[in-house]
Amino acid sequence: MKLSELQAFFVGEISDTDFHDIILADVSEYERRRLVRRGSNPIAVVNDTENIVTQQGISHLCSAYLRGTLSEADLAYVADALLLSNFAQDVEFIGNGLSNLIGLLTDPEVNGPINKERVMEILTKLSVAR
Repeated sequence: MKLSELQAFFVGEISDTDFHDIILADVSEYERRRLVRRGSNPIAVVNDTENIVTQQGISHLCSAYLRGTLSEADLAYVADALLLSNFAQDVEFIGNGLSNLIGLLTDPEVNGPINKERVMEILTKLSVAR
């Protein structure tokens, strides 16, 4: 996944369906590795633009899941890409506690399953933080 594609999705320049198609192969490999206990799970992200993540972008991501156009695996992959990938140390999160909320979407074995209730909770916290 290119960071520019993620940024374009966050601002609505790429549709939910197109974004899902863009990350499909990466998410499939991510899921395959996640299911292998103790398997490493590298996130391949091409850092080709500025690394800014906003509440609006995460709201858009969560809303796409609630619309059914992105899966739980898609959310976990994007969250891991933002927090754990090769460029994560350079990501600028605009909004208090935003990285912590994104963290709720990582590793279902640690944080519990991603489901509509959890995503609604994140959206509620995002709207309160504005």
